[in-house]
Amino acid sequence: MGWHVRHGGALARTSLIRVCLLNRFRATIRIRFLEFHVRLASRPLVAAAAGLTLLLGACGTGTNDHTEAASVDGRSIARDAVEDPVRDVLNHTGRLEGLDADERAELVEPLQRQVLSLLIQATVIENLAEELGTEPDEAAIEERFQADVESVGGEEELVDALAQQQLSLELYRDVLLPTQLRVEGLMDRFADDIEPVEQREARHILVETEEEAQEVLQQLAGGADFAELAEEFSTDPGSAARGGDLGPAPVGAYVGPFDEAVWNSDIGDIIGPVATDFGYHVIEVTGEATMSAEDMPPQERDQQTNAMLNELLTERFAELDIQISDRFGTWDAERGEVVPGDEVGGEADDG
Repeated sequence: MGWHVRHGGALARTSLIRVCLLNRFRATIRIRFLEFHVRLASRPLVAAAAGLTLLLGACGTGTNDHTEAASVDGRSIARDAVEDPVRDVLNHTGRLEGLDADERAELVEPLQRQVLSLLIQATVIENLAEELGTEPDEAAIEERFQADVESVGGEEELVDALAQQQLSLELYRDVLLPTQLRVEGLMDRFADDIEPVEQREARHILVETEEEAQEVLQQLAGGADFAELAEEFSTDPGSAARGGDLGPAPVGAYVGPFDEAVWNSDIGDIIGPVATDFGYHVIEVTGEATMSAEDMPPQERDQQTNAMLNELLTERFAELDIQISDRFGTWDAERGEVVPGDEVGGEADDG
C-alpha cells in the first residue's frame, strides 16, 4: 500500500488516556480516564493526555465520614485504601527517612491524591463491567498476577519493581490488574457492536510532474494496461510492483485530494492528474467492499472499541456524584482528578 498517500492510519485515531500497567509486564492498554505515571514528579494520575480535558459533570466534594476518602455515587472508598498503599511504598523505599513533617507532607500528599484518583476511576469501570456482565472472575485475575510474578523472577522482585513505580503490591494486584481485565472485557463486549466499514479499492500511478501524468492518461486512453504503466512509471515504491494496487481502504484513509478523488468517483473511473504533496497521481477506482469487525486488523478494531468505551465512560462521568474528603483535596471536574483545594480549575503542575 502506498505509504505516501496514507495519513494517520486507516481510521481517525482517538486521543485516549492510557492505563499504563508497567511496560515490563505487558503492552499498554488504552482507555480514557485512567493514567498511571511512573515518575513521582509527574502530573496527577488522571492528568489529561494529548491536551484533552475530561468533561466530568455533576460532581461534588466534601464527604463527612472520617473513615472515607471519597464516594462515587454512594459507593465508599475507604481512607485506608488510599493511605496504606502510599505508606507501604514509602516505607519499602525508605523515602521518608530523615524528613521533617513538612517534607513528609510534600511527599505523601501528592501520592495520596494520585492513588485516590486511580481508585475513583477504577470504581467507575468496575461498576460498568458489572452492569454489562463483563466482570472478570477471581481465577483470571490470579492467573494474570502469577504470570507477572513469574515474569520478574518472584514476588519479592515484583514488590521491588512496583515500589520503584510508586505502586504497592496490593494496589497492583487488587486494583490495577482487575481494572485491566475489566477494560479488556469491555472492549471485547463492544467489538460485537462495531458497524461494518465501507471501503473503496483503488490503484494509482505516481509521477513527479503534471505533464508526466497527462502522458500516462493519454496512454491509458489509447488502451495501455494500467498495471504495466504503474510498474514502469510510478515512483511509489510501495505499490508500483503490484501494478499500483493500494488495496481496500475506508473513507479518510488517504490524504485529502486523493481521498476525495477516490470517494467522489464511480467504480471503473480513471481520475487525474490529482496533485498532492507527493506528486501527481493517476487513479483508478477498481471496486468496493465492506469490512466486518472480524476482518479488521486488530489495531483498527481496538481503535473503534476504544472510542466506544470512551463515549460510554464520558456519559457515565457526566452523571456521577463524587464526594471527596477535605483531608485529600477536591475533585476537579474539568481536569478529572483529585487536586489540592486551591487548585480547582487551575493548570496541572508538571513537576
